[in-house]
Amino acid sequence: MLVTTLLLRPVNVFAQEQSEQQPSAATGIPAAEAREQSTESVDLKPVSDAAATDDVASNLTLSSTTIRTQGTGLHLTSTSVPGFGPTSVLCPATHRAGCTIKVEVSALFFNVAQNTDSAIDVVINGTGSAVFPSADPAEESTTTTALPGADTHTFQWMKTQIPAGSTQIVNIAFLANPGSAQVGFRTATIQLYLN
Repeated sequence: MLVTTLLLRPVNVFAQEQSEQQPSAATGIPAAEAREQSTESVDLKPVSDAAATDDVASNLTLSSTTIRTQGTGLHLTSTSVPGFGPTSVLCPATHRAGCTIKVEVSALFFNVAQNTDSAIDVVINGTGSAVFPSADPAEESTTTTALPGADTHTFQWMKTQIPAGSTQIVNIAFLANPGSAQVGFRTATIQLYLN
């Protein structure tokens, strides 16, 4: 389904700002005051093609929030390790417009081996769009020190176009590649929004 997004932009904003201080020749009223007395025109322009391909989720209503936290340490390798238990999220069958899920994870990384990237892997099983971003972003690659010198990183993922009545299973894991790393305190916030 192709969705066209429109942006509302005031016409000729720069020229408008320049003329606000000058009184109108016809009325002697500064332009800013005259504009308050009249209807302001707005130019509707479509967003560029590049922006139109973004997976857009707008006008969302927060339905529920699940927060998970862990304080146990994890040793990371190239095999992903679950950071939390799976979280089941249900898009209500009564909400015909469907749902969107946002996942935010914060974690404390330390003892990252040199030339190693550690990452958070978020998988949301169920119908709907793919999780964005689809690739595991490298979260930490520089903290080679022990726990007192740890670095905390936070990232967000989204899944849109979730049909009404569908159940989604959110899994969050950690990994390090090609070497090893450790992750300590971590928190995940999983939010369900109604489209």
